[in-house]
Parts: sequence; C-alpha cells; structure tokens
Amino acid sequence: RGWRVRRSYDVGVRIASNSWGDTSRFYYDSMCEQADSYMWKHNDFLLLFAAGNEGENGMGSITPPSLAKNVLTVGA
Repeated sequence: RGWRVRRSYDVGVRIASNSWGDTSRFYYDSMCEQADSYMWKHNDFLLLFAAGNEGENGMGSITPPSLAKNVLTVGA
C-alpha cells in the first residue's frame, strides 16, 4: 500500500478510488491522518474509500483509512 496518488496528481488525476483498508484496527490512525493531510493540502483532489465488506461487524465495519474526515467513504 502507500500513497501512489502523488504520482497520479502530478500527471493530472484528481480523483482516486481505493478499495482497501486495514481490518485489524477500528480507529483513526496514521493512514487516516495521511489521507486527511493530503486532502487538506490538495483541495482539488478527492480520495474515495470503500466502507468495507465486513458489514456484520456493526461499528467495526468501517476501518482505516475510510475513517478519515476529509475523504469520501462509500458503502452499499
């Protein structure tokens, strides 16, 4: 994993869809902090994350980095 969006941003990409997360943690962590920081510095960019596939886990269904406050988290 990692922030490959930097390279994408440099070539003109402004939306990144991500369907990964860390199912071992259920709290705001360094991945969330990195996503929030990037979005704050690049307000013309949009990071999308999947809410996750663990819906039966209740409050633990959404995991980092989907918990970041400056990203768009999508679930169905």
